[in-house]
Amino acid sequence: MKRIALNRDWKLWQVSGEETKGQIFTIDMLPCQVEDVLIREGIVENPNLHGHNMDRWIGKNDWCYEKHFFLEETAGNFHLVLGGLDTFADILLNGHLLAHNESAYMPCRIENVSGLQKGENVLRLYSGHHGRFWNRSGFPENSKSWCRISAGHVCSAPGSMSFPVRCRIWSG
Repeated sequence: MKRIALNRDWKLWQVSGEETKGQIFTIDMLPCQVEDVLIREGIVENPNLHGHNMDRWIGKNDWCYEKHFFLEETAGNFHLVLGGLDTFADILLNGHLLAHNESAYMPCRIENVSGLQKGENVLRLYSGHHGRFWNRSGFPENSKSWCRISAGHVCSAPGSMSFPVRCRIWSG
């Protein structure tokens, strides 16, 4: 089976909110998270230097990762394998929804991908605020306070969370 690596040359932009509206950021290689790009661009400070995150707006907004790739041939079966998405993401190919991801850091495999075209293809991953995704997830309302917030940590907070859910892609 032929493999096509999709982990290089991505674009990232803020979908909701005004903080970076209109700016398109480049990502040379995955894995990468929104915070990494914003720190690199000098938009936010590294929260690890201060021991707390002063830029909670990042996790309260939606973000789009985009990858353009080319196919010479579309005959046969194609599978899209993402090494890990955190935590909620919509996966679109050429403008058509392929899947909703609702896991934290777990691989996402989409079998027999439809909608691929000969030539240029566009893969978009919309990652965002947990509140927008929660209502459609089917989780019980009383479990809304449990949500993955960073690598290796699960937070239990009463009511809705007031701090960001990290938006990241672990591999492409």
